[in-house]
Amino acid sequence: METTQKYYPDPHAKYILQLISLPLVLILIAAIRYILIIVPATIVNCICLLLLLISFLCIFILLPLWFRNTSYTITEQDIISVTGIFIHREKRMRLRALQCSTIIQTPFCQYTGMIFLPLHAYGGTMLLLFLKKKDAAELCIRFADLFYPTTQEEPHAP
Repeated sequence: METTQKYYPDPHAKYILQLISLPLVLILIAAIRYILIIVPATIVNCICLLLLLISFLCIFILLPLWFRNTSYTITEQDIISVTGIFIHREKRMRLRALQCSTIIQTPFCQYTGMIFLPLHAYGGTMLLLFLKKKDAAELCIRFADLFYPTTQEEPHAP
């Protein structure tokens, strides 16, 4: 019987990204207005409006869609990453090919959900993005068991 565990990105990360995106776009618009001072005002206003509309599209539609469609499934044999917004991409990695895993945590990661788990294998790397702290710790323990299996000591011959 195969055990399957499914993980999803932490929603706190989505909220943080949405919260940070709007001030960054407003700073970018202010910089555009300052730099393009010699360009006619109507063109600069159109550029700024277009940038603002694109940012709202990303913040309120694309980012939530990506978080809703992203999942990571760990089976006894594979790690499966499904991501995408309109086109879903599935990436598989054999557990036995896994060479090394690293956990990357930002400050206050338990509140922000900014925990990343790059998995290195023969010929490539798979990124598990925006994991919950509990899920990342659970995965690290599971992968550590793969790297360092518990072996029973063999009895010594007399």
